[in-house]
Amino acid sequence: MRTKIFSLFIAIGIIAVSCNKDENAMASKQGITREEIAMEGKFDKSIDDVDNIIEQGFLIQSGADGRALNSSRFLSDCGTITSVLEGNTWTVTIDFGIDGCTLSNGNILKGKIILSFTNDFQTMTKVISYTFENFYHNDISLNGNKTFTRVKANANGNPESRFDIDMTLTLANGDAYTRTGLRVREWTAGHDTPHIYADDIHLITGNWTTTSPNGTKSATITVPLKKLGSCHYIVEGIIVFTRNDSEAILDFGNGECDNQAMLTIDGGVPTAITL
Repeated sequence: MRTKIFSLFIAIGIIAVSCNKDENAMASKQGITREEIAMEGKFDKSIDDVDNIIEQGFLIQSGADGRALNSSRFLSDCGTITSVLEGNTWTVTIDFGIDGCTLSNGNILKGKIILSFTNDFQTMTKVISYTFENFYHNDISLNGNKTFTRVKANANGNPESRFDIDMTLTLANGDAYTRTGLRVREWTAGHDTPHIYADDIHLITGNWTTTSPNGTKSATITVPLKKLGSCHYIVEGIIVFTRNDSEAILDFGNGECDNQAMLTIDGGVPTAITL
């Protein structure tokens, strides 16, 4: 009798493992959905703001070419910045509070972003380490730590930031998404007019992978994303998402400032999506 019961437990275990494998296989084969791309847009918004905050926090501390005025306009009155110098290393803490505060673009932040970098501000390339402490962007919790590399002048003579992404983004319902990759932002116009924000233009390139409850998909910016200082949205550029045989193309348009993009999934009819 014991032998039969033991055999039954083994059989149940094998079936359970088999079911889990089947579910994981089905998830990995599932086509990319419109809802997933909308969620990617939320994550992009969070990461774009973090990218901005890290760069602006560094510029405020360094006083680079008077850009602190431009930087504070992005942060508005959101966040308290404190800095401590130990030896030749600055630790800069940007604290958005436990109740949250609102950026100039309307996004609500809570918690802290902590930066660390050396005080040799005249170097052409500066590596900035960052980490999060109970940090939320709207309703998304961000965790992780990595580096942010700022170049004073790239091959085009423009400031450039390279944002190494390695973070977990957790929704209010507990669903966790892990994103790893690289995001490069070139400041192509407006960096020589630090007191004017509206004339800024950034071009963003990069690639990353996102692991979610539906599996892992890759994303590549095939046409640089164009971001204007006068607009809260991306106005041009294309991102291509792939997972196995499924492909989604997100086209941000031809320069108009709006929150719309055209989404094409698996060669179907392009449809408008609100980001």
